[in-house]
Amino acid sequence: MQTTAMAIFIAQLIDHYIKERYFKHIRFEDFTTVMCEKLLLIGMNIAQHPAKTAVIARKNNREIIHKHRKEMNMKRILGLPMLAGMLMLTSCSTCKKQSMNNDITGTWVIVEAMGQSTAQGDSEAVITFEAEGKLTGNSSVNSFFGDYKFKTGTLSFSNVGMTRRMGRSMDVESRVIQAVNTSAAISVDGSNAVITDKNGKTIMKLRKK
Repeated sequence: MQTTAMAIFIAQLIDHYIKERYFKHIRFEDFTTVMCEKLLLIGMNIAQHPAKTAVIARKNNREIIHKHRKEMNMKRILGLPMLAGMLMLTSCSTCKKQSMNNDITGTWVIVEAMGQSTAQGDSEAVITFEAEGKLTGNSSVNSFFGDYKFKTGTLSFSNVGMTRRMGRSMDVESRVIQAVNTSAAISVDGSNAVITDKNGKTIMKLRKK
């Protein structure tokens, strides 16, 4: 009788877990722990009430499954807001970064032009991108102005004009104008930016002023 009762208990317990596909929701270590606990409990009951063992086993099985299912559902409920929050933070961070990388408006110091420093210029070489698509700047000797178009990293200038003064750093100015005339793309990284030509070669390095 005891052997039969024990066999019924084990069969019922395993049957419930398999039917409910519960192996997908509970670790094997937890399952074996529960099995050992219930086997010990039912072993004690067998000695005193062998006829009622099968009924007790079925009841305990239902209690085990209900308890673990409730715990798993609670974890899912608590985890969803956290996951949603993480996704929102990631999305906001990505959008903010993309927004920063897509904003070139403002004044930038031209650190290098055509691979050489502009530090020896008569005046600080700068370029200003205005929000309305207008362009102004200083090439170290003369001021320049015109229009620009910027879209998803691509950059182009048009209608560029400049003053006609002579200075000591005409070589610096020449490189700045050459870079302006061959610009094709711009990449912004925080307070720094790089302008490249149509072949991807760096022709100008900028620093946000």
